[in-house]
Amino acid sequence: MDRKQSDTIRVARVLCILFMMSTHAWPGADRILAADAAAVSASFNTVMAELLGHASVPLLSLLSGVLLVRSFERGSPADLLITKIKTLLVPLCFWSLVASIVLVGKSLVTAVEFPTSILGYLNLIFALTEGPANGPLYFLREIFVMTLYGTVVLLIFERSTKLGCVAAIGIVLVEQMPGGFLLFRGQIAVMFISGLLLARFGKMNWVPSWPLVAAMLLVFAIAKAAGWLGISPDQYIASKISELLPRIAIGLLAWRTAYEVACRPTRLRRYLLLLEPHIFTVFCTHALVASGFGLLALLLGWTEHHAAYPLLLVSQLAVFVAVGVVVSHLMTPFPWLRGKGGRAAPRAPLQPTSNATVFEELLSGRRPAVPVSASTAPSTTLTGRRSQERGTATTS
Repeated sequence: MDRKQSDTIRVARVLCILFMMSTHAWPGADRILAADAAAVSASFNTVMAELLGHASVPLLSLLSGVLLVRSFERGSPADLLITKIKTLLVPLCFWSLVASIVLVGKSLVTAVEFPTSILGYLNLIFALTEGPANGPLYFLREIFVMTLYGTVVLLIFERSTKLGCVAAIGIVLVEQMPGGFLLFRGQIAVMFISGLLLARFGKMNWVPSWPLVAAMLLVFAIAKAAGWLGISPDQYIASKISELLPRIAIGLLAWRTAYEVACRPTRLRRYLLLLEPHIFTVFCTHALVASGFGLLALLLGWTEHHAAYPLLLVSQLAVFVAVGVVVSHLMTPFPWLRGKGGRAAPRAPLQPTSNATVFEELLSGRRPAVPVSASTAPSTTLTGRRSQERGTATTS
């Protein structure tokens, strides 16, 4: 994977999580989309909570499939699975435990529905058969399940390409059954396996072209205008296609946009890459912050029907990021809770530059060592530490 594609994935990861959080902002996507708001506000809510928000999980799933192949090629399957337990299941359980404690505290203020069985309480932490207390973290559980699936598929590929393809397609079909098999959402299997196959067949650096993105958006627009979306679940195959189409179309747009951002030395690229090391913690904590917004809204009488609600939505996203970055810095001694696979690598000092802002210093966790003039300031290095990690990775 070249530097440009690595940066593209990092930028896409940040954008997807930012968009995803818009569906979890108070009072939740369903109420946001059903709000009796003015046309401008309603359009903004639709773009944020439906189009961009719902396209994030498919693209993150696809990129996770691509990265699994890369990890598989750099280490043994056992090491890979151990790392995924640490970076997916440990954060899932920890942050869901925190959410459970918050849930108990919330029950002192407002009515809260608690589980009625032992399995229900276990699900709050471990997400065995239902989503966890920290709802959005079901995605970590899904990606771990797909890692198990994907590792088996890649092992089969080492024996036979044809059998590997059969296994990959079989997993996708099994997870499309009503209720799924191991996954909560079958669309994740479709996108994860798609990313895995792209990388497995040498297309790890592939990025959708603008003509392809435009074609998919056109198909989506025609399908929406013709009323082909939102098909009844009774027509199972058609409903699955109508569910995937908008997510694939907007997901490809987000992917191409991430590529364009990653290729240009803009301030936006700089901020997104600085935020990337913290975005996992932002993701893990944003539902907890949203609960706080819910209590505040209850006390102040806020409503999603107000014309200024879009400002409140954007404000929530800003607070989600700010809280997540602070918590991420506090969690530096515990890399697994930040989605890091091992001992945190030492960070290179922020290059002194007169262009460094307070925001950049907060994200990086350190201040420029010596102020220098713009004419002599070296450029800030924003690339990740994967190249350093590659040198210490074991091979199978």
